[in-house]
Amino acid sequence: MQKEKNNCESILHQIDPKLKIVKKFSGGMSNQTFLVTDEENFFTFRVPYESGKPFTNFVDEQNVLEQITPLNINSKVLYFNVDNGVKLSEYVDGCMLEEPIHYLLVSDTLKKLHQSNLTFNSYNHLQRLDNYEQLVTNIDQDYIEIKNNWLELFNNFLINFVNYPTHGDSQISNWLVTNQQLYLLDWEFSAQNDFIYDICCFGNNDFDQALKLLTVYIDNPTKEHYIRLYGWKVYQSLQWYLVASYKANIKDYQSSGLDFNSIKNNYLDKAKYYWQELEEIIKK
Repeated sequence: MQKEKNNCESILHQIDPKLKIVKKFSGGMSNQTFLVTDEENFFTFRVPYESGKPFTNFVDEQNVLEQITPLNINSKVLYFNVDNGVKLSEYVDGCMLEEPIHYLLVSDTLKKLHQSNLTFNSYNHLQRLDNYEQLVTNIDQDYIEIKNNWLELFNNFLINFVNYPTHGDSQISNWLVTNQQLYLLDWEFSAQNDFIYDICCFGNNDFDQALKLLTVYIDNPTKEHYIRLYGWKVYQSLQWYLVASYKANIKDYQSSGLDFNSIKNNYLDKAKYYWQELEEIIKK
């Protein structure tokens, strides 16, 4: 751990020798994030894990960060390296989003992005899964069966909807609250996508939160909306299963402190559960 910190400090000093690490923030499957200071101001410093780099395109991320600046829903980026994903941003003094959640404020913030007329690159759902699968050995048979079922839903239904600029990973841990304003963090997965994809992401850990957000974002959501929501939940579970499987295979949890074997099994269980729930909705 000390070796990793020293490496991050070395990278930080290449940006500005006056900067020093104050503390490391907890959590994150893809990045190490630190609070740093130059003795006058505080900043947020991100260093991606090597194992997270196959899942992100830093050129795309930089493009997104530049486009969203006028929306004022992300902290100001001061330095961004498209080769390694290292990023330095202004520190926003706030707290993580937690219960009781101001769902209308969350909805309004997402709508600000979705209705902005910005244009990101496509999420490329099928190609993304194919790319991730190439990184994983010993894929579970349950994954293959659920994916094949989901592909039919995608090709016959989900593919038909207009795509909008989306965050792509708007789970509750990627929100920051300050003075009645919300900020969205970590834009690595931003792309043109179904806007309901973001609503689904919000319920990554607690799907009831996504269900609640859907009813705030859309007045009287229809069966079609719920099929899309559950359909993307299955997809996201399959996607994160692959990411966790890759990291478990290369023993990346030793550096991140996360047990990716447990994480991948949890996401596969979610994929199975929400596919069953989706089938019940479709039957109604």
